[in-house]
Amino acid sequence: MASIIHEKNVRASFPQRLISGSKSWYRVVEPALINRMLMLRAIEAGYFSGKANRHGVNKSHPINLMDRSLSILIPYLIMSNPNLLITSKKNEYRPFAKTTEMAFNHLIEEIRFARNSLRPVVRDSMLGLGVLKTGLMRSHEVEIFGHRHEVGQVYSDPVDLVDYIGDPSATSFEGFEFEGNYFKMPVEAAKAMYPKHADKLNASYMMHGAKRENDPQSLAKSNDHDGQYSTLREEVRLVEYWIPDENVKLIIEPNSPTILQTIDSDSPEGGPYDKLYFKDFPGSSLPIPPLWYSMDLDSALNAIVIKMRKQAESEKSNLVYEGDAADDAERLASAPDQGSVKVSNAQGIDIIKWPGVDREHYNWAGYLENQFSKQNNNLYLLGGQGTGSETLGQDQLQFANASKSVDDMTDKVYDFTRSAAKKMVWYFWSDPLISVPMIKRIQGFGDIPVVFDRAARDGEFWDYEFNIEPYSLQRLSAMVEFQRTMSLLTQWILPSAQIAAQQGAQVNVPKATQHLFKMAGLRGSSDWYETSVPTAETQINPYTPTQGKIKNKDVQDGRTGNNPNSSAANSRQKINKDSKQL
Repeated sequence: MASIIHEKNVRASFPQRLISGSKSWYRVVEPALINRMLMLRAIEAGYFSGKANRHGVNKSHPINLMDRSLSILIPYLIMSNPNLLITSKKNEYRPFAKTTEMAFNHLIEEIRFARNSLRPVVRDSMLGLGVLKTGLMRSHEVEIFGHRHEVGQVYSDPVDLVDYIGDPSATSFEGFEFEGNYFKMPVEAAKAMYPKHADKLNASYMMHGAKRENDPQSLAKSNDHDGQYSTLREEVRLVEYWIPDENVKLIIEPNSPTILQTIDSDSPEGGPYDKLYFKDFPGSSLPIPPLWYSMDLDSALNAIVIKMRKQAESEKSNLVYEGDAADDAERLASAPDQGSVKVSNAQGIDIIKWPGVDREHYNWAGYLENQFSKQNNNLYLLGGQGTGSETLGQDQLQFANASKSVDDMTDKVYDFTRSAAKKMVWYFWSDPLISVPMIKRIQGFGDIPVVFDRAARDGEFWDYEFNIEPYSLQRLSAMVEFQRTMSLLTQWILPSAQIAAQQGAQVNVPKATQHLFKMAGLRGSSDWYETSVPTAETQINPYTPTQGKIKNKDVQDGRTGNNPNSSAANSRQKINKDSKQL
């Protein structure tokens, strides 16, 4: 496919070619959006449509394998905010690298980076493509994105696939000549920002996502049939493009189309958009989502389970009797449990049972669940279900093998997070007005106040290296943390205590004990565990034997000269002896 923005078409202006490319992109991505809606419908299982209200439960989807996949995989990939590690190859820049690291980690805690950004993007990547847009919040972007961020604050927000715009002529994300996203903003704010084009900015009178069948909001708002919403402010739908080779951003009104604003992009290398995906496909920039492979298994298993439920509901026992045994049948039906009944002819009465669930269906359902687990790289083993091992060692070995594919997914999430975090630090670094006061703890000196601002910067941005602390995206349970802390203490810290003491390192036992109390959930430990100031006699290394003093066994009167008076007497005696010899 030829280039869209560089084609020599004198009849179409540059913004017209961009809008035309956006429409072509939608035709490319539309099948993926339709299939994503199928997966979303399976996940929501009629919750938003109101079907569950008719019977108390949803009778069409009793076992939700799609939701089961998300519930097991997402906690492995992202649970908490990442901890960014910043360092520099130049020793003189390392103190400020630590200051930058503390300031940035404070920022991601403030904006709740994991909950508001990373988890939605990871979920989107399981269903298609996860897109994250990073930038610096300006006044016009406050109107665009709402009040979630303050003016001048760095943001990193997810962009839904239905709003994302890519280059349809490219076969990879690296080959994109443009990319962007749709957004909405209040009409009055748009007219105030772009007064020259105020006549072209008209309200859509619809909430974002309405009347778009491939938008996830159409599921959540399925009861609305007119697409008309009462919003607090009238809003207009615009589009922002990023042109990599010119490094500019364009704000365009898509219906005209008209360029409303051209902005010199201050985005770092790679642009404002980061993409997360797990299974790429040759010849296409769009990936295949991991959950897509489970759709057929989910459908087949639910078809079998629904059939089994109907069989179970139809199971019954009926009392049949011959015409002349009507009285005997009536007495038998009205008799209590384990009661005695007199009948004239027992041969004329019988019980016929309607069969229930076919036992072969259990084998078939078990086979489908087993294939579902294997399709997702032993998903049940990762979720702690159905290991089938006889020993703990076998469980650990199976888990290690099963987690290899998840480790690959985790590495991609870490690379994605590092790329987005580096861009956030770039805006954090280049903001001339930012000022973050902090307290830095330096061993041997205590706590000192520091400030992250432009005046305190050392070197250039490219003098620093960025990485994500391993396992910082996962949150350990208190019991697991307790077990790992005990393992570290007993298997490494205490055996190496003697070497550590020679290098000036020691364990603060009271603090370690209090930490273990908290992790073990033991309350009231402060009532019976007390600490005091250690005496000089107790300040010894428990792994070093106590050494005594060397004593003179046979000489007790000071003849060896250890006593000062004895030493003086010996000197006088020697002098007198030498004078006599002369």
